[in-house]
Amino acid sequence: MQLVNTLSISNVIQMPSVMEMAEWIADNPKLGAVKGLELLGFQTNTRDRIIGPTSASTTI
Repeated sequence: MQLVNTLSISNVIQMPSVMEMAEWIADNPKLGAVKGLELLGFQTNTRDRIIGPTSASTTI
């Protein structure tokens, strides 16, 4: 994720969306981001807690 941040700040690539970052964190729970969120008080015990409600469930 740090590489993506550096490349996007340098305008080499487009910055990832919040959803793309949330999906990456959910797919890679052992790489440190989940632990960091837990230390900040976020509940990360399920994938849905990391990603949040999907757009399909929030549309009327």
